[in-house]
Amino acid sequence: MSTSTHLRVDGLSFSYAGSPTSRPLLTDVTFTVSAGERVGLIGENGSGKSTLLRCLAGLLAPTGGAVTATTRGGSATLGLLHQLPPFDPDDTIADAVESAVAPVREAERSLSHAADALSAVPASGPAAPDARSAAAAYVQALVVAERLGVWQVDARIATTLAGLGLARLDRRRPTDTLSGGQQTRLSLAWLLLRRPDVLLLDEPTNHVDDAAVAFLLET
Repeated sequence: MSTSTHLRVDGLSFSYAGSPTSRPLLTDVTFTVSAGERVGLIGENGSGKSTLLRCLAGLLAPTGGAVTATTRGGSATLGLLHQLPPFDPDDTIADAVESAVAPVREAERSLSHAADALSAVPASGPAAPDARSAAAAYVQALVVAERLGVWQVDARIATTLAGLGLARLDRRRPTDTLSGGQQTRLSLAWLLLRRPDVLLLDEPTNHVDDAAVAFLLET
């Protein structure tokens, strides 16, 4: 979890509509995860671990209580690794990777457009107000590009795929031809490249070797 992010759960309860039992699956769950902490959930199968993570991620609406995730300047983003891959089965590995870093690519394009607009406007004369406006737009685009790591994204992709044992795969390969373990690792790579403030990982070490676990712990 980001070193500036806090996750708070207050009295969270959940029960499935139409369940044959009236007993809720989760009842009055309350805890706080401070910035930089790593917390593990331990429990028997069917005890509600995956359901709790889905509630935290906003994929399920709790029947009671609240989840709050905050970071500097506002709400935090939460990313969940679960059973369904976050990319389309028809996607290639490259498509999946690019969908993960799409906001970074968009920031790169916005910066390029802002730079072109700035260079096209004379800095003095009647067009001076337009130049000031173009300069302000360029500065704003530059701030976003720096925050998202535009210039580091390709290195980050290579490092992530290598760390999870996927570097040798042909990126033109369709994801539906990957083994179950490879799909799990690519899903994890997708999530890490997305860079949410809070990582919610449901059995993340399944189909992952020791080297990939070590990489995940260092990320």
